[in-house]
Amino acid sequence: METGLDRSSSSRTARPGVPRRTFGALALGGMAALGNLGSAMAAGPAGSLVLAPPNATPFDAEQRRSLARDALVYFPRQSGPVLSRAVNFLPVPQWMQGTEPAVARRDFSLDIVSGLPIYLVAAVDDAGRLDASQVSVTVNGVTVAKPGSLDGNVITGVSAPSVGGQVRDHAVLDMVFSPPAPGHYVVEVRTQFPAGTDDPSTSTRIRKALATSGATSTTVTYDLNVTPPDAFAPLFLRDAEGTYWAVSGGARRAIPDEATLRILSTPAHVTLPASRDFLGLLPVGERIPPLSEGAVIRGTGTALNYRITAGERVWISESDVDGTTVRIVDVETVQSIPLALRDHLLVRTSSAPDVYHVDGMALRKVPDWKWVTDHRLRPADTHTVAEWLIPLLPQGAPEWRMPASAWQDRMFFSRTLGRTMPYRVSLPRGYAAGSAVRYPVIYLLHGLSGRYDEWNGYGIDEVASGLVHDGKLGGVILVAPQGGLGYWMDQEGAGATPWATYVARDLVQHIDDTYRTVATPAGRAIGGLSMGGHGAVQIALNFPDVFTIAGAHSPSIRTRESSPAFFGSGGAFERRDPISLAKSVDVTKQQFWIDAGRDDSWRSGAEALRDALLERGRSVEFHTFDGGHDGWYWGDHLWEYLPFYAGAFARNGVTLPR
Repeated sequence: METGLDRSSSSRTARPGVPRRTFGALALGGMAALGNLGSAMAAGPAGSLVLAPPNATPFDAEQRRSLARDALVYFPRQSGPVLSRAVNFLPVPQWMQGTEPAVARRDFSLDIVSGLPIYLVAAVDDAGRLDASQVSVTVNGVTVAKPGSLDGNVITGVSAPSVGGQVRDHAVLDMVFSPPAPGHYVVEVRTQFPAGTDDPSTSTRIRKALATSGATSTTVTYDLNVTPPDAFAPLFLRDAEGTYWAVSGGARRAIPDEATLRILSTPAHVTLPASRDFLGLLPVGERIPPLSEGAVIRGTGTALNYRITAGERVWISESDVDGTTVRIVDVETVQSIPLALRDHLLVRTSSAPDVYHVDGMALRKVPDWKWVTDHRLRPADTHTVAEWLIPLLPQGAPEWRMPASAWQDRMFFSRTLGRTMPYRVSLPRGYAAGSAVRYPVIYLLHGLSGRYDEWNGYGIDEVASGLVHDGKLGGVILVAPQGGLGYWMDQEGAGATPWATYVARDLVQHIDDTYRTVATPAGRAIGGLSMGGHGAVQIALNFPDVFTIAGAHSPSIRTRESSPAFFGSGGAFERRDPISLAKSVDVTKQQFWIDAGRDDSWRSGAEALRDALLERGRSVEFHTFDGGHDGWYWGDHLWEYLPFYAGAFARNGVTLPR
């Protein structure tokens, strides 16, 4: 099994560490803190976390089936919100899909974005049937679902990989909780596995695994901290009468007109029809005040004025108000309007300690308040934005490092997958200024334990900044897409997922249509780590008309015997196996990088891939470094990976802008 660095722990690069931030309780006069951010939240009653009826729109059986497929296929091991999805996902114990042994107890602790419903997968079985009477759920010790009361929450026909990679139709017992009020909640899911037949099913495998320790049930506990809202959630609900509602914490507020709806909207927002029984779970809050283009507004009890311009709030000085009537609006509404960025603004959220300085139209973290005052900026002029909005804004290297690029999260609709998928894009520092300049693109694939932000966890943004400063890397666009556990291949079998086509056709076309790219094979590279290293070489060899450069960082090359069923067998396996492809595909103009740690158990596969490529006369740069198959290794050697891509582009005749 491949391993990855836990994103909850700190990652490491080969350069010195980040200085400790020392933001204190300095009073802010702008759209600043909403209460004591360090205070513990009291546990609320179970009634504050309400289980939605299983057929309540927008989370009826069909919508929950789609969410279940998200949880098992497209966003496995996800916790918290996902762009374009209108819920907070609670993590699914991996024993439900057979990728780890079952244990009697598993505890999760996480912060939850206020204002979004909570989606929970309570049980999964790949035999296509479930006994809901074996499952019970409590919230803060109060039973909200007794055994036998969840029959309506069982959905079937959820196509997903199971043990051995066999794609099967699963039965899933899931549930949706309405957006919770701020507070502390402990959700406990207990599932019994009584003695039964030895049929080949998820339940049988779990029961046998538990029997080794004498257990007959599993208990999964979710310790949830729901923070007070600093803005409306990225979810609008529409009732049968056509009224739109914004969600604020555990309540809903009516949106008065279409102009206000447009101003509050962002690319991340999802609008869903909602039935009366679902809306009835949310108390009605104060109606949102009407907003209009050109209006000047100020948050209650704050000192910063904004003019609404093109759907954004633009900070204006007192002198710019110039006799215009200033409307006093509640802080939550003001902070829900996207902030127009301009250089030298200070930006923060109400629930995190980080403060950002806008430089080159990108957010850059500052080390402390002394840095702010030393640069003649006023802490009182700090602007607060919604926490969920921060990843959607361009973010550059911290102010204590050299700037090189700005990354942000985006999403697009994949026709191949039939759903909207997120990705992270990093644009070079001069991108906005040079309207005619085009840039080559490196697509970076995550590993089995990761997701689309994994590369940032290993410090790629900071390393890229250092390499640009050292003259070893020019302007490139970096794109990190979201994949699942499917090895980035067009999988074999009915109901399987075409990951490779999604990347090579849908994503590449979207990136070329959206950004100023060198839209030729010579201007595209694809790299990946672990599972992603396997995927990068496989995709490059299967789509030589798209990619001419591929980097396999610690590739996990599987043999026929160890491959999941979705690799296929015989010729189907050979069409997905990088070594077989290297021996059969007649492409000599591609360039490859392969590396592996000396202590990496997958190293022999990397060496076999190298040999197969060399036998066909391909250009291969191979490296063995100290280390194993983990995040420490990948972070330490970004300094070698990225310059390879720069050199490969140059050999293709593509110049990296400086």
